Amino acid sequence: MNRINGILAGLSFLGLLSASGYAEMDKLPMGGYTILAALLIGVLTISVRSAVKHYYEGD
Repeated sequence: MNRINGILAGLSFLGLLSASGYAEMDKLPMGGYTILAALLIGVLTISVRSAVKHYYEGD
């Protein structure tokens, strides 16, 4: 499960970088970028939190 959280965190980060690039090139509307960025940051936060919790608590 810890490996899945790490993969999700990495993919979320890469997705956020990609979305930022598309928004800068005006290929992604700012409203769409805001929603997508919020979703990806949420997934990233949850995944990192779960991975850290698993690492320290050993669940």
